[in-house]
Amino acid sequence: MIDRVVPRAAPPRSVALPRAHEMRLTNGMRVIAVSRAEVPTRIRVPLVAATLSIDRGSANDPPELPGLAAMTSALLRQGTRRRTALELDMAIDALGARLDRGSSYDASSLGVSATTDVFPQALSFLAETLREPTFAQDEFERLRARALSDLRLAYGSPSSLARLVVNRVVAGDSPYAHPIAGTPRSLEALTRDDVVAFHAHAYRPEHATLLIGGEIGVEEAFALAESTFGDWRTDPFPPRELPERPQPAPRRRVVVVDKPDAGRTAVAVARAAIARGSRDYYPGIVTCAVLSGYSGRLNAEVRVKRGLSYGAGAQLLARRASGQFVAATLVDHTRALETIDVILATLASLEVAPVADAELVARKASLVGGFNRTIDTNDGLLAVLSDYALYGIGLDELERYVRYVEAVGNAEIAAFARTYVIPEPSIILVGDAATFSGGLSALASDVRIVAAGDLDLNAAL
Repeated sequence: MIDRVVPRAAPPRSVALPRAHEMRLTNGMRVIAVSRAEVPTRIRVPLVAATLSIDRGSANDPPELPGLAAMTSALLRQGTRRRTALELDMAIDALGARLDRGSSYDASSLGVSATTDVFPQALSFLAETLREPTFAQDEFERLRARALSDLRLAYGSPSSLARLVVNRVVAGDSPYAHPIAGTPRSLEALTRDDVVAFHAHAYRPEHATLLIGGEIGVEEAFALAESTFGDWRTDPFPPRELPERPQPAPRRRVVVVDKPDAGRTAVAVARAAIARGSRDYYPGIVTCAVLSGYSGRLNAEVRVKRGLSYGAGAQLLARRASGQFVAATLVDHTRALETIDVILATLASLEVAPVADAELVARKASLVGGFNRTIDTNDGLLAVLSDYALYGIGLDELERYVRYVEAVGNAEIAAFARTYVIPEPSIILVGDAATFSGGLSALASDVRIVAAGDLDLNAAL
């Protein structure tokens, strides 16, 4: 019999990284340029990418209209004053370029990628999409119908629905509580005029950061930003002040969405955690790495040792004002309570059972490897820098990421777990409550069971 030897992860390699340069246009737009031409390499890839981030997202939705920022973002690609949606798609395709858009709680964004020779023209399409959307009524109604259909699919999936419920349970009535895509009620109430008003208030040069990166010189990138966006001016609008809606203090609760037709039960253990700018961010992501992945603690306990699920993991969602820690899996209805006990015990082990050196080295290597794969592409590099810019983090943190990850040890993991993982987590289950409801009172004194058909994600649970 041959013993199985698992190779140790090699130490991180030093990587030559391009330096981020920045300027500000007279209209207030921040511009960040990253030139790969500055980095010695044997292979030159003639590609350039740009990301334009608007520092307004779903957290800026009016409380009565969740989904407004996401709908505004989606409609940007559906026609401008110069081109219909089809004409815009054909023009972009003719360049061999790609034009994307997206939205999160803290930002809305547009991105473009093209070969170096046609990049200026591709960037002009991004500017046209950003500055000249028509928000045609027929396109608005079509996208709203699609969004409602997507919500029905999400509500039909125990895991997807559990994630939405986690937000409501952990974040209460704060700006991070409602679903980014909205709810059936809010989407039905949404009008084209709401979208137009949100665009006017949110999509403004003083809220924007443009990042350009790839096979392009820094001065050339700055000149292109000036020629494309320097004349972007918007009518003066008073800032839209949203009422303060603080996130509730963590407390142990059990919230069950009774869904008898679900094939399995989604289980989530969650609690409020840190904002992205916290000094505990790196201990947090290393802690989640220790818990996640095939060799992570949660998967080892839930899947490998007990066969409760096909997989389990943890995630740290760190945003501008607050964040969440979530551990989740999907299990047979009859084993939901057993799974909760295993998850809680595994999370508690972070404080009392130090991570072995080999385990810690492997999980850090997974983090560092994923980060390096991300920044190896223009789009990935700009995504990382865009987050830094959005959350007020120095752009040179790109060069310190590996060092910060490597500096995290057992003491920092235990401290993070003790503060943000173990105390007072809420437990969320979406599945056939009849099979496990009898044991819920042992988990917490505050237990709430809601029929899936009665679930209202427009308000705190």
